[in-house]
Amino acid sequence: MSFSSILNRVVIALSLAAFLTVNSVAHEVKVGPNGGPVTDLGALHLELIMKTEKIDLFVTDAKGDPVDVSNASANVIILAGTKKHVTKLAPVADSVLGNTFSVPDPGPYTVVVIVTIPGKKAYQGRFKVSALLALQTMQSRSSV
Repeated sequence: MSFSSILNRVVIALSLAAFLTVNSVAHEVKVGPNGGPVTDLGALHLELIMKTEKIDLFVTDAKGDPVDVSNASANVIILAGTKKHVTKLAPVADSVLGNTFSVPDPGPYTVVVIVTIPGKKAYQGRFKVSALLALQTMQSRSSV
């Protein structure tokens, strides 16, 4: 095998690797339309909004369309440093699960959410949240 043949194969392999990396990064969503972190679970996308006194979880399908969560629920585990806080979320809007909850510990947080929708498998998402979103910021986005 000649040097130019080997070089051509290396260039093709590197080009393919670069294409696949760029293509996979292009589909990764870091911040959702409501300003919170998003996790992609295949069939579902979850966006977590943690405010000072409230937690909301926006549930959409793979295309970004709202998912009916009227009979759904979610368990939330919030890890703040060495402390663990647990709460449940219930339907508060068409595609939103939420609850009033005050996290007494400062961030950053690791948040594990387990969403249960009747007739479907349970979905588990994990979020890294650096700090709680300011209530006034979220109110201005909600009124748009």
